[in-house]
Amino acid sequence: MIGENMQGFLSNLLELTQKKQLDWKPLSALDSHKNLMTEFLQAKKYEFDSSADAFIDYSINDSYFIKKNDGFIVLADMICKDNNGPIYHKLLLLTKVNMYLPLSDYGCFDAFGKDFETLKLCIENNISEDYMLPDSLYKFWYSIES
Repeated sequence: MIGENMQGFLSNLLELTQKKQLDWKPLSALDSHKNLMTEFLQAKKYEFDSSADAFIDYSINDSYFIKKNDGFIVLADMICKDNNGPIYHKLLLLTKVNMYLPLSDYGCFDAFGKDFETLKLCIENNISEDYMLPDSLYKFWYSIES
């Protein structure tokens, strides 16, 4: 049931992102990102599942969020490690419904990995479209001089 709801939500999220109707921002722009992600990582340490990914940290430069009322959706690029394997990255779509509930990864099944990748590429394309290099670079340099 949650998987079906997640699939529908992801499809709508991707469509709205492609139409630029959602204002995704880099996670670094969220003042409380450290507290939010630390809370999530701490909660994951206490889950006992030997087959689960061991989340070590998150990549702030490759994670994004949208805010809605008191809640957030975070597309987090998690840095993971399994028992004796190498370190790898895994995208998770995290939800914080309001300020009273913790950040959660409900509905983040491995089957949605490609959808998360597609969403991330769309977000990054939307953000980068605002800047035309090298023109934006030159404009910035000249603004410093004046």
